[in-house]
Amino acid sequence: MTSFDLHQLRIFVEVVKEKSFSKAAENLMISQPTVSVHIQNLEAALGVRLIDRVSRKALPTEAGERLFRYARLILRLSDRAYEVINGYKEGVGGEVVVASSTIPGNYLLPLYIALFSQRYPQCRVKVNITDSAKAISKVAKREVPLAFVGAKYSDKRLEFHPLVEDSLVVVAPASHPLAQSKSVALRELLAHPLVMREEGSGTRLRFEEALREGGISPATLRVVAELGSTVAILEAVKAGLGVAVTSKFAAKDVGEGLVCLDFSDLNVKRWFYMVTNTRMTLSPAAERFVEVVKKSGDVA
Repeated sequence: MTSFDLHQLRIFVEVVKEKSFSKAAENLMISQPTVSVHIQNLEAALGVRLIDRVSRKALPTEAGERLFRYARLILRLSDRAYEVINGYKEGVGGEVVVASSTIPGNYLLPLYIALFSQRYPQCRVKVNITDSAKAISKVAKREVPLAFVGAKYSDKRLEFHPLVEDSLVVVAPASHPLAQSKSVALRELLAHPLVMREEGSGTRLRFEEALREGGISPATLRVVAELGSTVAILEAVKAGLGVAVTSKFAAKDVGEGLVCLDFSDLNVKRWFYMVTNTRMTLSPAAERFVEVVKKSGDVA
């Protein structure tokens, strides 16, 4: 297979640009015989003549003109690749793309990003909001380097770094019968219509897990709607569609007309996690973001 190296191409481009072997040698700070040898080797490797000497000028042949166009592109790409990789060594700038479920995306990541931006203003963070299952899957597939979720899966490829403890609460209209108490027993909740997050949501996964721990099948719930965001859940409750189980973080935003109730007989504690892939090398920007998150402590 025919091959040539970047050094040969760089010399060839310089000769064509300057129309001179001697000028190219001067610019590249090498000897003219060295330039000649490299051009001869390049021509031998490709099997065509690339440079004609005409009236003391070095002019490209038709093949040389075509190679010149490609060679300039190859060298530009090579230089750009070097700059990018060198940037990894020096840790300068860049974008950090993370996946996140709704609650950490709305209530934790803004604080982490603010701390990160203060320390590394040359970097930027892009957040893709989805459910916990999909966010974790993105890290497992190496589509993104980090995820922030409210559920934990067993996967040897992944590391789950606990960040903030959360608990689930019941949200109900202020006029609802359950709203007369500060807490609610699970058996009471089963008697009322429920608005739930979609399957894959960390909130739903933890609630259903807590039900099973209490000896109750999630199938016994009177689910009247499944919605894909916490905001939609709260609006549905406000409209009188039913009651809902949500994070204490989201419960801070219930506003007038809604009340929050703790569970009196159900353990609904959970953690929010930062997820990384043990088989994925993080960019310098992503590494620094992880450091900032780990050092930030409990932002609740």
